[in-house]
Amino acid sequence: MTNPNDPISPSVIPVMDTSQGSVAFKVGEQFFTGLTKREYFAAMAMQFLAIRDQKMTSHWKQDIAENACLIADALIAELNK
Repeated sequence: MTNPNDPISPSVIPVMDTSQGSVAFKVGEQFFTGLTKREYFAAMAMQFLAIRDQKMTSHWKQDIAENACLIADALIAELNK
């Protein structure tokens, strides 16, 4: 299942565990800084749309942004089939 809000590159923080009387490391919480999958997919679509469609109308930027998000959502839906 592809969650659009999942990070592209999560990292794992090691957490020190001393509950057993000795020091051991266990897997901690995931964290990320950067893009979600939906943002990444939209950015990739936006690159294509900007190169392909250079009409430069008054709504050009808004149209590209909206279409990029629609493409990202469609890709996520297809991946989840």
